[in-house]
Amino acid sequence: MTRVTKISLAALAILVIAGIGVWFFLRSGTNDPGSSSTGVFHFFSGGGNTNGTSSGGTAANNESFSNPRLTQVVKTPILGATLTANGLGLLYFARQGGNLFQADLLGGNPAKLSNLTIVGMTRAAWSPKREAAAISYVDGDTTKHFVDFIATSSPAIFLPSDVSSFLWGADGTLYYTESGPAGTKLVSSKAGKTPKTLFLDVVPDFRITGINQSGVMLVTAPSSQSNGIGELISSTGKGSVIFSGAGLAVLPSPKSTFLASALDSDGRLTNIGLFNAKGDLTRSFNVVTLPEKCAWVGTATSVYCAVPENISGSLPEDWFQGKVGFHDRIVKIATETGIISEVLPQTSFDVVDIFLDPQEQYLFFRNKSDSSLWRLELPK
Repeated sequence: MTRVTKISLAALAILVIAGIGVWFFLRSGTNDPGSSSTGVFHFFSGGGNTNGTSSGGTAANNESFSNPRLTQVVKTPILGATLTANGLGLLYFARQGGNLFQADLLGGNPAKLSNLTIVGMTRAAWSPKREAAAISYVDGDTTKHFVDFIATSSPAIFLPSDVSSFLWGADGTLYYTESGPAGTKLVSSKAGKTPKTLFLDVVPDFRITGINQSGVMLVTAPSSQSNGIGELISSTGKGSVIFSGAGLAVLPSPKSTFLASALDSDGRLTNIGLFNAKGDLTRSFNVVTLPEKCAWVGTATSVYCAVPENISGSLPEDWFQGKVGFHDRIVKIATETGIISEVLPQTSFDVVDIFLDPQEQYLFFRNKSDSSLWRLELPK
């Protein structure tokens, strides 16, 4: 081999090695979630993300690493998460397939409690003693609803096809609305059995948003384009309209007060306020959010709320429909004093379905972006 040939081969080898190095560098760069080609951890529900950025899974995982009080409890999509009856564990449905699981408060030792397959599951609401759950699922072009008796072998009870909402009362009564062109019917039942019509109204789109000592709260579908109505139905079936306003949303407390928000004349969300059973404003809080992103403590002396930092779109319907998503921080509001304390700084989470343990040690929530379940250890 000549000297020239040796030099040529050596140069070729150097070029090949350099090329491989460049290829690995570029390849690793395209997977970097913080690179300019993918944006920074924005992820929105509803089949897409509005900013053309990457999914929120990586960002959500990074949140737990940066905050030791925050733990991802269930990584896979879930629905209907709640505490067990004794408060020592978690119950949740797998969104894919609808199987029911029980786990400890960190999501460990998950055990399948039901082999019932529920394809297209959209919602689950638990009875107070956790012996039954009311469930909605999509079957073709139809949404169906039934009560599944978890603690017994009793057969499931299907609810009427025109059910539009349901919720359990503290005494175990299952309330549901039936909606149609003629109006809305509010029905009370014993877990779907022996239904009794409690209230009738010509308004066709009432939904149950909560139940407290004053009665059942019915609110029309929230919209920025029309005035909403909030009507309180007493145990005797008497209805009283106590709220109205564009974009109206209402969350009853366990007692006889209500957290509510609406839109101002410019279409912007107002500060949430505390109202009595007559609809009178008793206190306004310097917090702009939707009551659906809040949860009361059992004594009704405070409420925890996820507060969006990037409010946009036609609210609240764009958020409900998944056209926009939020990045939230979480605060605690002392309703008697108005003191607001931050318990979690701004995150990439779009927080929904908040619930707390009875001792107020932990706050659980579902990330709307990917339906994963998270636990936040609250300050002592």
